[in-house]
Amino acid sequence: MFAAVLVLQIGTWAWTADRTWSNSGEDNGTVHSLGNGKMLVYETGPDVTTLYPGPYTSPSLYKLLLEDNRLVEVNSERESGSAIWHHSVTADGTILGSMTDFVDADLPCLVRHLNLEKGMRFRLELISDLQVQPVNTEGGGKLYNRNIFSINF
Repeated sequence: MFAAVLVLQIGTWAWTADRTWSNSGEDNGTVHSLGNGKMLVYETGPDVTTLYPGPYTSPSLYKLLLEDNRLVEVNSERESGSAIWHHSVTADGTILGSMTDFVDADLPCLVRHLNLEKGMRFRLELISDLQVQPVNTEGGGKLYNRNIFSINF
């Protein structure tokens, strides 16, 4: 019996997806994606441009777009080996802080963690047929209906 193992290593190559986004319109428009097989999200810098909750043939639910009068620049970088994106944010040359985006490993849920010194304004654009309804979970009720969404910021 004979076994062979081939190990091929060419340098220490690592894929990085650094990009800088600006609300002045001076960026290359690179889109990055996040997902878990149940949800797919496309982002351009801090903007969530498309969100598919699954199945992927369904329409995008909403857009979340940065609306700020200041000159905002965002440097986005993917955490190596993951679909976690870290964004460092500056406004008018002053560091505001950071944002971290990821899709939960098990649920169709986009998570955005904001760690900012000052506020930022985002505009939520819902698709025309989407209805946002309050969810009552008093008495131990659980939310099973995928057509009801709770949006918190």
